[in-house]
Amino acid sequence: MNDNHTRRRSRAFVATITPSTIEVKKSQHSAEYILCRDAGFQRPGDPPQVRTAMAFGELAQSVKSLLREGEPVTLAVQYDGATIKLLGPPREEQLASAARRLERVAA
Repeated sequence: MNDNHTRRRSRAFVATITPSTIEVKKSQHSAEYILCRDAGFQRPGDPPQVRTAMAFGELAQSVKSLLREGEPVTLAVQYDGATIKLLGPPREEQLASAARRLERVAA
């Protein structure tokens, strides 16, 4: 049962994120989070999109050093509604899954 406060999240996958801006903000509870408005987003085999990307808590700390404005970076991500949740560097199996997805699209 869904209510208005429930967001549907997807499984984690690999995508290239190109932040146009990177803002480090603080929540009401003084926890840092990262906000990248209008970030370039491309999942292997899909056309590029522009989305808001965010990372919270420990995830924000793990991706903070990887992000540079205007520079593409490959990360494990997850859809969180219309926003992209940044999870960190992709694991081996996520990279393998992305390669298989590209092969299927190319065939």
